[in-house]
Amino acid sequence: MTHRRGSVKLAVLLLLAMVIGGGSTYLIVGRQAHGRSSSRSSKATERKSEKADKGGAQAEKVDFVEMGAFLVNVAAADRLRYLRTDVSIGVTVMKPGESGGEKKEGEEKAKAPSLSPADDVRARDAIVRVLSGQSFDRLRTTGPDVTLSKCLQDELAKVVKDCQVRSVLFTSFVMQ
Repeated sequence: MTHRRGSVKLAVLLLLAMVIGGGSTYLIVGRQAHGRSSSRSSKATERKSEKADKGGAQAEKVDFVEMGAFLVNVAAADRLRYLRTDVSIGVTVMKPGESGGEKKEGEEKAKAPSLSPADDVRARDAIVRVLSGQSFDRLRTTGPDVTLSKCLQDELAKVVKDCQVRSVLFTSFVMQ
């Protein structure tokens, strides 16, 4: 009886240690990853790319909007497969006040640019639809290639109304 009670206590203690250890590891790694993506995001928005027209008259300012992480199922014959990716989109012609890249009076730090709430919802839906329609075998061989970026860019251009989508970037790409 005491041997059984001791085994139960040991199992509970081991389970508790695993949960605490796993949770603290997740928090530490998650914060470090968030810190890296935040610094990348601020650097990316600071380095706004400019593209000259053929006439050279006007330069086009591209803001990068961090859409965040997406976890989707991808098609596979053998079993469920997943894709986790972080997506950023390059946009131009943001509505005045929509782009956080401009400093307002008395504001110390510029906010990262963002889409309008309606465009954000439509863009997230389009990203999930395009990514979940991909084949695991194709993604395994090609990864986040130009074709996937262009397909996603074309779909986003159809649904985003307040600005023009100029590029799609994958800042992380993990498949399982």
